[in-house]
Amino acid sequence: RRGLEVQVQGRAAVARELKGLREAMANHSGSEDAVSKTALQEEIDRLSEDVQRRTSIIKDMQQTLLDLEKCLEKGKERWAYLRSPGEMRLALEQLLKAGVAAMQEGEVALEKQTAEHEEVCERMAEEERKRSRAALRDLEQQHQEKIEVLLAGLQGSSGGAGSSSAAAGGEEEE
Repeated sequence: RRGLEVQVQGRAAVARELKGLREAMANHSGSEDAVSKTALQEEIDRLSEDVQRRTSIIKDMQQTLLDLEKCLEKGKERWAYLRSPGEMRLALEQLLKAGVAAMQEGEVALEKQTAEHEEVCERMAEEERKRSRAALRDLEQQHQEKIEVLLAGLQGSSGGAGSSSAAAGGEEEE
């Protein structure tokens, strides 16, 4: 039951995040860059799939709980047939093994989900690094162009040939 509650809470958290992203997408103006809009849409799609997957898991868990409750009702009858401590010990071992197996399956699913989230975060971080590098290259290019314009202006104002040595040597020749 606790695993089911965790899944329901996780689905609710993902649904809230999805709602926030959808609102952000709706507020996203058309003039902003397409890369961030695409990244938002990819994240919305991924979260929608996650909500659907969690819903499926929750339905499966609910069905399992119903089946387990039926078995427990039948199990009460079965426990009545256990007469010796050895039979009881074997029955308890089987129950514990089933519980451990269910917990391990849940842990594997959680680890897989965590890995998927880490992968998405890495992908988004890499996209942001690419955008930052592109912006830096643009700024460097603009800076270089401004320097070239200023140098051309200095060369033009000091008379051409003499200005190249002035720019290089720091002195002006006339």
